[in-house]
Amino acid sequence: MYDLYHVIVQKSVSLHSDIMVLIMDNAKTIKVVHLEKEGQHYYYGSITAMFEHWSADQLGVNYRKLRDMRISTVGGYTNDKCVIRVGKLIVSTARKKTEKLQEN
Repeated sequence: MYDLYHVIVQKSVSLHSDIMVLIMDNAKTIKVVHLEKEGQHYYYGSITAMFEHWSADQLGVNYRKLRDMRISTVGGYTNDKCVIRVGKLIVSTARKKTEKLQEN
């Protein structure tokens, strides 16, 4: 990870998308926590991040229960207040068309 950090620090801001592709290529899995509540959909990078915006009373479940359930392996969690699922974020490794044209 130090090597990747070193590479990122040395890259210029104009190569930001290339750096992101590099990070994504080196990441094993990018997980996304999907919360459906009152007909709205919210996406978080972790269960912890979700609980920074919602209380256990609002969701009808507490952090420890979700963590102990390992919801990513059981398909999610549902109660009368919300639906919580964990999925994978799929990113494109293709570069933008305008960036390709600028190189030529």
